[in-house]
Order: sequence, then structure tokens, then C-alpha cells
Amino acid sequence: MSMLDGHRNTKKQGDVGVGMAIGWCVSMGWTVSVPLTDSQEYDLVAEINGILQKIQVKTTRYKTKYGFYNINISVKGGNRTSIGTIKHFDNSKVDFLFVIVGDGRMYFIPSKEVLATGCLTIGRKYDKCEVKFGSVWNGDQV
Repeated sequence: MSMLDGHRNTKKQGDVGVGMAIGWCVSMGWTVSVPLTDSQEYDLVAEINGILQKIQVKTTRYKTKYGFYNINISVKGGNRTSIGTIKHFDNSKVDFLFVIVGDGRMYFIPSKEVLATGCLTIGRKYDKCEVKFGSVWNGDQV
């Protein structure tokens, strides 16, 4: 059972994802800051080795027929001024992508490794970026 189970509302699912990302970052001993609004490209800022790093959090429960998870990394407009617009992921705007997939696995992916702009498949390429609570992350696995 995953933390994402029972959250069919994507906004609530995203809230769970941000909470898990904060928890994992804090468990690494990092100071975490959360923006007051959601109008920026990132969801969190973490101080990692004395450097402020911008982190975007994404969640998905969608699994392909090949057993990999797909996650939308573009943002579709939803307010009156941006209905129908799509903002594609730009890996220069954030430092890391924190991803939680439907079976509970978590990934801390350097944004420079994300070449997709709309949909990202979490396949074997990202195995080295998988993280867990209680494990040590020193950046060597990326």
C-alpha cells in the first residue's frame, strides 16, 4: 500500500507528495523552506551542503502496460487567464525533481538528467536516483 492510495483528487495527491518530500529532505538533515504561493516553478527549497536547491515535486499512480510509471511533468493551465495553456518542464528552472510513484517508491532526480518536457517515464534509467527514508544520500548515486 502506498501513501498515494485513496487520494484520487490530484491536488490532495500532490499535497501528500510535498509532505513526503519535506519529510525525506528533513530526514537527510537539510533545512527545508516552502514558498508561500504556488506560482513559482518549484515546490520546495532545501539547503543541501550549504547551497539552496529548488525542488519540484511530482506524483503519479499511472503505470504503463510495461510496468513503468509515467508522470506528467508539464503543467496545464487552470485559472481564467491560462485555460488551455501548457507550461512544459524546463530543467533549467529547478535543481531536482522529487517523484513519488504509485507503489510508494521515491526518486530524487537531478533536473539536468530530465530531458523530457511533457511526460517522464520512470524506468531503469532512474534506478540510481531512488531514495528511501533512513538511507544516506550523498549525491554519489546521481
